[in-house]
Amino acid sequence: MLNHPTLTVDALNLLNESDHPPVTVKPGWLSLSGTLCRSISMADEISIPEFVHSLETLEFMGFESDIAQRIWRRYQDHEQFGDGMITFMDFVRGYIQSCPDAYLLDHQWDEVMKEMGVTKKLRDGILTEGFDDIRLSGTAASWVLKTMEDLYQWVSTVSKQISAAKSRAPSQISSSRCRQESASSNESAATDQLPSFSEHDKEAAEPVTILFKGGSVPRLQRALSTNDPAKRHDLSALVTFLPADFGFGKVYFTRQRQLALRYAMYAQERERMNNIQVGILHLEIPTRLLADAREIYGQDWKRFVWGCRRCPFLPPLELDEFDNAGILIGPIWMVSEDAAQSATFTVNDVKPYSMPNGVDCSQHAFRLRKCVEVQEESNVWIEQLEALPQKT
Repeated sequence: MLNHPTLTVDALNLLNESDHPPVTVKPGWLSLSGTLCRSISMADEISIPEFVHSLETLEFMGFESDIAQRIWRRYQDHEQFGDGMITFMDFVRGYIQSCPDAYLLDHQWDEVMKEMGVTKKLRDGILTEGFDDIRLSGTAASWVLKTMEDLYQWVSTVSKQISAAKSRAPSQISSSRCRQESASSNESAATDQLPSFSEHDKEAAEPVTILFKGGSVPRLQRALSTNDPAKRHDLSALVTFLPADFGFGKVYFTRQRQLALRYAMYAQERERMNNIQVGILHLEIPTRLLADAREIYGQDWKRFVWGCRRCPFLPPLELDEFDNAGILIGPIWMVSEDAAQSATFTVNDVKPYSMPNGVDCSQHAFRLRKCVEVQEESNVWIEQLEALPQKT
């Protein structure tokens, strides 16, 4: 398989015409700097792999050199002698999933990730203090893999990002619009400075509801990138495949922007080593499109979530009316897949999640058919966050 350069000819030309052309710092690595670099990252200068599928990309994603070389050799052997059906990222996923894992607070997370061959910077990012609630909704392996998938997505689309950055206004992030903020060094201060949407709501032609999803910009941009010119957005690109509270194969948002902000902040801590941009995706829906949404609480919510999070990952039959809903709204159970399936957990352990500041949180789960229905009448944009100071 042809190994594509990270920078296309068009992207190289744009960079060469900019204030700071790319520089080869060492074999396999390019250095980007200047204004155009700042538009696609949170730093004034970054080093990127020269080729998308490369040993350098594995190191960029957060593997120590010796493990990166082992995975790279396996990939090269497959490319030479295999059938080409296994992708570059399949080798990454296969390796991580073969390693021991950690999912409870008292597990040895750092040792497990060290054994995986994960760099100290990435390990420290995943273990950043103040995010245990979010971290424990996944496992060591799942957070490593999610971070590496984001970084791979960034590398594989960096040329498109450069072209888009060159052609848009500096403050524009999506084809819709963007609101930027300068977040403070702590979450409470940041959430105190949240922009008000009341003025925009008054201007709207009809009542709207705004839902949020926080994370890395490369991951969120999937909803804005579509190969179908007839589509403005593609919310299905954000679908959850793993077992989740209201079932897999759905797209999840929250009504609480503070929670989306926490997810974005945690993404920045994990990906700080490469200064990948983070943000909050806004989904602005005409409220009438939520009229048929179902809400689930109390014991029904506990039993529903318990069924969806444990094998065979189906809710009780008598709760099918909720399972068939186009949009299902309810609290969040913030535990990992492994913890949910642990023999030590019972349905009585299913409890609604509240943020550390005491704010109760909810989730909206959209079936894919409902995504198709609402996305053409909805506005979608990404609010890019300024770099937050590193936690100490």
